[in-house]
Amino acid sequence: MRVEVTTDPLAIIHRLWQSADNTASNAFFAAGVGHITPRQRTLLQAISTLEARLDRPPNQTEIEAASGIDRSTLSEMVRRLVDKKLVRRTRSRADNRMYQVAVSKDGLAVLARLDTADKTILKELADPNGEPRKLIKRLAAML
Repeated sequence: MRVEVTTDPLAIIHRLWQSADNTASNAFFAAGVGHITPRQRTLLQAISTLEARLDRPPNQTEIEAASGIDRSTLSEMVRRLVDKKLVRRTRSRADNRMYQVAVSKDGLAVLARLDTADKTILKELADPNGEPRKLIKRLAAML
């Protein structure tokens, strides 16, 4: 039995984030995409959404603005997604100083599998009727 010894709001929020991250990671592994972290997933989805909205690969400045991820962190995260062959990074034809980032075929396949993971995560957090009671109980247990 775990006893919470703090009433510090930031510590509680941190615990909530850890719980959400663990739930997501477990669902990712179950869906066969355990090689991607929840933050990498968020970035991959943001790139895909921007690419569809702009009808072209977004540049890193556009991705930063849309995702809220700091530029220095974003560069490293994009590099990791490139290493995993989930995105392609190329120089912009409009401005050779900028990079454009496009979701690869492998990235699209991962996003499709992540839809399954999303359903698992939502099922974990809600009761059979779709009500967020499980989530509320889990949150209350952490306080």
